[in-house]
Amino acid sequence: MLRTGLRDLTHRLERYWPEPERFWPERFASDAARERPRHAHLPFGAGVHTCIGQHFALQEIILALATLAGRFRVRLHDLSPPPLDDQSTLRPARAMFAMPQARACRRQSSPLSCPLGDANLPR
Repeated sequence: MLRTGLRDLTHRLERYWPEPERFWPERFASDAARERPRHAHLPFGAGVHTCIGQHFALQEIILALATLAGRFRVRLHDLSPPPLDDQSTLRPARAMFAMPQARACRRQSSPLSCPLGDANLPR
């Protein structure tokens, strides 16, 4: 198989990525990331070969999250304060599990304002 592109120069090297064809999200965990060279993962390329869609993709993610945040509330399963991990940024030391809960719809002219239909309207 012939592959082309800058990202394939490092994204498929077994010395950085054991089993590079396997779906394994844990390989991006902070412990594993510290063991790899800084530029082993270049999702948008680097230097003059940077993807022209990088800024659009990052802006699109922000807009998608803002849209979802307007339609759903996030409820934590465990409300007790988690232990904190104070490395370069302050973050929880363990995973925090949450469940999205649809917000009540307000009647508006757009069908997009109530994506779950009339079943989600307040009574």
